[in-house]
Amino acid sequence: MSSRLTPDQVHSLQKILTLSLEIETSNFDLHKLSAENQKKIHLIEALLEPFKSSSLLELQKLGETPQHFSTDMSLRHFVNLMIPVERQLDRQLRDQDFLPTDFVTTQDQFCQDYQRRPLYFILDNIRSAFNVGAIFRLADGVGASEVALCGYTPNSEQAQVKKTSMSADQFIPQRIFHHAELAIEYYLAQKIQVIALETTTKTESLYDQPLKGPTAFLLGNERFGLDYSLLSKVSEIRKIPMYGIKNSLNVGQAAAIAAFEWSRQNS
Repeated sequence: MSSRLTPDQVHSLQKILTLSLEIETSNFDLHKLSAENQKKIHLIEALLEPFKSSSLLELQKLGETPQHFSTDMSLRHFVNLMIPVERQLDRQLRDQDFLPTDFVTTQDQFCQDYQRRPLYFILDNIRSAFNVGAIFRLADGVGASEVALCGYTPNSEQAQVKKTSMSADQFIPQRIFHHAELAIEYYLAQKIQVIALETTTKTESLYDQPLKGPTAFLLGNERFGLDYSLLSKVSEIRKIPMYGIKNSLNVGQAAAIAAFEWSRQNS
């Protein structure tokens, strides 16, 4: 947690976070907030108001957040606006508290001259530093070339990304894009096919067609998945077959399954 926050500011942010999580977990309509949750929005606005007068620019920006609220905003839009609150409270630390800080393995091979393979990951608005760190570790494990971080996806400068990646972030280049659309355009221009991992009614199985050649896997937000506007711009959309009640996997698990299937076919 930032040491620059006063106790009152921390208390206010904790209240805001609690309210935002209540809204996120109780609002089943992804396109519009319920009347009850609209009342909670007003409480959040009141809690954010004092931040406008802060001497810190980042806190001033928090105070301006209500300017982006609207009565018809979607749940996705609301959650996106709450990400800076989570970051101010370093909520991502909870994802990794179970990992030992002094983990050391003698089997790591610190070889700098190995050849990276033409495999890439595009992470669009991934919320959890734990998931991002896990994908960096995966990227190193499969010999991927780089990881693209889009939107509010945390980068490898964040302590919890480093911790989860077990320092793999040191060996995997990262490329930052303001929007995932720009990342898709970039990789397609490099003659790299972009395959979105998403469940839709017309999506092919990951295993139906070959996964040959340079490939970037596009992965979306843990709850909302990928925006439909992005799906129209990729080379293909694939899904991982599911046989239980739930229709999707954790984003890190999905990335691992796709990456090792690509690795198997391109070995």
